[in-house]
Amino acid sequence: MKVIVVGAGQVGTYIARTLTAEGHDVVLIEESPAIAEQAEASIDAMVMVGSGTSLATLRAAGGDEVGMVVAVTDSDEANIIACLSARELAVEAPPRTIARVRSGDYYPDDASSAEGTLGIDFMIHPDRVTADDLSEALLVPGAVNVEHFADGQLSVAEIVAQENSPLVGSKLGPRRVTEDYLVAAVGHGGTPAVAMSSTEVKHGDRVFIAARRRQLRSTIASLAGTVETVRHAIVLGGTSIGLQLAKRLRRRGINVKLVERDAQRAERIAAMLDDVLVLHDDGMSQDFMRQEGVEDVHAFIACSDDDAANLLAALNAKKLGAHMTLTVTHRSEFLPLVDAMEVDAAVSPRLHTAAAILRFVRKGRVVRLRQFESGAELIELEAAPGSRIAGRSLNQCDWPQGGVVAGISRDGKVTFPHGDTVIEPGDHVVVFTLARYISRVERLFSE
Repeated sequence: MKVIVVGAGQVGTYIARTLTAEGHDVVLIEESPAIAEQAEASIDAMVMVGSGTSLATLRAAGGDEVGMVVAVTDSDEANIIACLSARELAVEAPPRTIARVRSGDYYPDDASSAEGTLGIDFMIHPDRVTADDLSEALLVPGAVNVEHFADGQLSVAEIVAQENSPLVGSKLGPRRVTEDYLVAAVGHGGTPAVAMSSTEVKHGDRVFIAARRRQLRSTIASLAGTVETVRHAIVLGGTSIGLQLAKRLRRRGINVKLVERDAQRAERIAAMLDDVLVLHDDGMSQDFMRQEGVEDVHAFIACSDDDAANLLAALNAKKLGAHMTLTVTHRSEFLPLVDAMEVDAAVSPRLHTAAAILRFVRKGRVVRLRQFESGAELIELEAAPGSRIAGRSLNQCDWPQGGVVAGISRDGKVTFPHGDTVIEPGDHVVVFTLARYISRVERLFSE
C-alpha cells in the first residue's frame, strides 16, 4: 500500500520507518529542510520537502493513488487540512486518513480518539492516550504498564520484580506457565527476552506477565513482591497529560496532589479541579517533597514538558520513599537513563501515539498492538481459517525465537498455551515479540 506520512518529527519518522520495514511504499513529507535531511538519513523511504497541506505537494507525492495518509505534524490544523486535501485528490476510492489532533474540541468528553469526525477516519489525542495508559497501570498494584486484549478479557502487565517476589532467585521452571498466568518475557536492564523455563529472574528485572483480567490484580500482587494499592498520588506538571491524569485518578477514587510551577496555570487548574489539591512549586527540591509527605505517597508521576526535570524529580521522590515513580519522557535519548536510575518506568507519548496509529494502518488480522521503547511489541492477532498457524500446534509452526504466545482467547475463554497447544481458526492470540520478528509472526496468521 502507498502511504503518505506528513511530518518528520519523532512520531512521523517512527511510523514511516515501521511501515517501510513492513513493505509499504512510504513517502514522508516535511516542511523543514533540515528535519527532512535528518529523516532521509535515518529511514529507507522517499522524503519530500514541502507542506502537507499543499495540493501540489500531495499530488507530487502520488496523492491521487495513495491508500492512506497519516498527518502527525505539530499543528492540529495542518494535520486536518492535509487529510481533507488528500481525499480531494483521490481519483477512485479516497484514502484512509489519520490525524494527530491535540485539541479536545474534536473529541467526545475525555475520549482519546475519534472516528469519522470532520470526514477523517481516525483522530488520536496523544496526551489523553498517555493519561489513559498511566491511570490504567496505577490501578494494578505492582504494575508499571498494563495493556488489555481480547475484548478486555486478557491482560499483560509489566512489573518490576521486588526482592521478595516469588519469581526472584531461581529459574522459572513450572512458574513460567500455570493455569492462571504466563510469564512472557524478562528484561535485565535493556531489551526484554522471551522467558523460558530456564530463565532466572533477578531483583529489579522487568517481567511481562499475562493473566485473565478478572484475576490480574491478585496475580500481579502475588508475583511482584511487596506492593500497595495506590490511594495517594502526586502528579508533577499541570500539562495536558498531567491534567488528564489527575482527572482520571480522581474518578477512580485516588487522592491527588498536582504540582505546577507556573502560578497562573496553577490557579486555572485549581479552578477546574475542585477535588484536587493544586500546589504552586517547581516540585524539584527534596525539602518540598518532604513537606508534602512524598514518603507516604503510593505513586509519584512526573508529567512536565521537561524530560530532565521529570527524571530528577522522580529520582528524588524514589530516594525519599515514594513507593512507585513514573516519568513521562518525550525524547528517546532520555530512556536509557530510566534503567540506569531507580525510576520504575518511563512513558512515551510518542510510542502511545504511534502504536494507536499503526493499529489502524496495519493490514492482516492485527486486532490490537502495544509497542515498547525496547523494540518489543504485544500484538493481538486473529488466526485466519487458511493461515499457516490454524489447526497446528505451536511446536509444529515455524515460530521465531524472539516471539512467544502469551495467551489465547477462544469463544470468550482465555487459556495460557504450552508447546502442544493447537491454534484454531478464529482464535484471538496475544503474542509478545521483538521488532525484528514481527513480520514473521504476522505471516503465520495471514491467509
